[in-house]
Amino acid sequence: MILAAVLVQILDPAIFLSPYNTTAKGEWIYPGAYLKTTFTGTSAALHFDTPGYQGAAPKFRWSVDGEPLRTGQATARLTLAEGLRPGGHSLVVYLAATDANYDRWSEPRQMVRLRALELDDGATVRRPRGLRKKRVVFFGDSITEGAWNLGDSYRVVEKKWVEWVKHSDATQAWPYYLARSLNAEYGVMGSGGMSWLRPSHSNIPPLPESWRFHYKGLAREWRERPDMVVVNMGTNDGERDTTAAAARWLGEVRREWPRARIVLLIPFGQQNKARLLAAAESGAEVIDLGPAFAEGLNKYGAGSAASFDGLHPNAVTSERLAEAVRSRISRRP
Repeated sequence: MILAAVLVQILDPAIFLSPYNTTAKGEWIYPGAYLKTTFTGTSAALHFDTPGYQGAAPKFRWSVDGEPLRTGQATARLTLAEGLRPGGHSLVVYLAATDANYDRWSEPRQMVRLRALELDDGATVRRPRGLRKKRVVFFGDSITEGAWNLGDSYRVVEKKWVEWVKHSDATQAWPYYLARSLNAEYGVMGSGGMSWLRPSHSNIPPLPESWRFHYKGLAREWRERPDMVVVNMGTNDGERDTTAAAARWLGEVRREWPRARIVLLIPFGQQNKARLLAAAESGAEVIDLGPAFAEGLNKYGAGSAASFDGLHPNAVTSERLAEAVRSRISRRP
C-alpha cells in the first residue's frame, strides 16, 4: 500500500509533458504522449480521468530511475512505484496504447485527462535532467501509432478489432526509436486508419483537415517550433490520388514552420509511392527505404517475420526501420 499524502498537479512546471500532443489542460489523445519529472520519496502514482472512455483500458508504460519499462492498464489511478529508497528519482510515463475502435475526435472517447502525481507526504518534484533540445513532430496512421506491433489484427468482433490495446505499444513503434536516436523530445499524432483523404477508425478527419487540432474544437498551440516534421501517410489511401492533398498539406506545413526540416516518408510497404513523390516535387524532403524494407509489410493477411499481419511492422522491425530512416536523415545537411 502506498502511504502518500501529496498531490502534485500535472501542470506543475516541474513536470515535462510531451510537446504537440499534450493539450494545455494536460490531456492525451494519441498513444506515444509522455511525461518526465524527478521526484523525492519512496512511492508514486498517477491520477487521471478517462471521461466517457470506451473499449479496453488505456495501456501505460513507465520507468523509474532508468529501469526497464513496466506495463499496466488503468482508467483512474496507476501505481508507478512503491518501496523506493529515500531520495530523488527520475520518472517517465508513456501512454502506450488506447482503443482506436472508438472516437478520438468528436467526444472524444479515448481521452486521458491527467490530474496529478501522488507522492509521499513532504515529497517534492523538480524539472527532469537531460531534456533534449531538439523537437520533432510525427504525423501518421496505425503504423505511427504503434498498432499491432505485438500481435496480429485478424480478430474482429462486431466490426471492432478487439485486441487493439493488447497488441499495440507506442514505445515499440518507429517514432519512439527514431526520436531516441535523434536525441529529441517529440510529439506523435498517429491514429489507425488515418490517411490523406479518409477519416481514421476513431473519426479523426483526414490529415489536411485535422492536423491543427488535438480534437474537434480544440486547436493545437504550437508553443515550441519543431526542428523537424516527419509524416508517414498513404498506406490507407489505396489507389486514390493523394497528390493534391499531400502537396497542399506540405505547403501549409512549410508556411507554418519555415525553418523546420520537413520529411515525407514513403510508406514502409511502398503504398501510394508515385503520388507522394509527385506531391513532394514542391520541395519536401523525401525518404524512401525502398522495396527491400517493404518485404513482409505490403500484403495484409500474409504474416511474415517482419509483421504479425503482413502490414504493421512488429517491434523488432519498427526499430530496424527507424534506424534506416535515421541513417538517411543523417546523410543530409
